[in-house]
Amino acid sequence: RMTRLPHQLQLGLKLSACLGSKFDSYLLEKGIPRNDIDLDEFLSSAVEGGYLREISPGRFMWTHDQIQQAAYELIPENRRESFHLLLGSRMFLRTSPTEIDADLFTIVGNM
Repeated sequence: RMTRLPHQLQLGLKLSACLGSKFDSYLLEKGIPRNDIDLDEFLSSAVEGGYLREISPGRFMWTHDQIQQAAYELIPENRRESFHLLLGSRMFLRTSPTEIDADLFTIVGNM
């Protein structure tokens, strides 16, 4: 079913799946390839579609772990390692030295 979703929504779901069962939108924004996704539009569509739920302002979680797994499986298996590396690299490069401590484990976990 997810394979029929628009490209931007699929990409956002794949990136979100890599961030874990709960994630902050500011960190997702750092991992988005430039101009590929409108973050607000993606999050709104993902919540309306029943994929994500906002648990506090700017903090989201998957509505079910199987939905997160299905989103992760949209990434071809032979590309998952490079997908994580690119995501982690973008997050690292876009995180200031004063913010790095708070997000270090998530960033490094994707590299």
